[in-house]
Amino acid sequence: MAAGRDASDRPQGGDRDRADVRLAEGRLGEAELQFLARRLAVAHAGAPVDPDAASHAGPDALAARSKAQVAEAEAVAADLAAAVREVAVLQEGFLAQRA
Repeated sequence: MAAGRDASDRPQGGDRDRADVRLAEGRLGEAELQFLARRLAVAHAGAPVDPDAASHAGPDALAARSKAQVAEAEAVAADLAAAVREVAVLQEGFLAQRA
């Protein structure tokens, strides 16, 4: 619970009426989502901006990071596939010796 709040400050419905629970259950309406989006936008607009963090959040930076992650995954997948093929060859050789 947030500092300075006690159980009397919580909504009567408790956890069942939390926005995340209502959203997961399909009980959070469009108007409520728009309200939350506006509140979040206001909070973000008033927050200080760290120039270093902002440089990593622009569209170009996000696109570059996405491409790098895909390339990294492809490299790992290729290495993994090669290792699996090597194990298969060893297994086949082992089984051929026992046949």
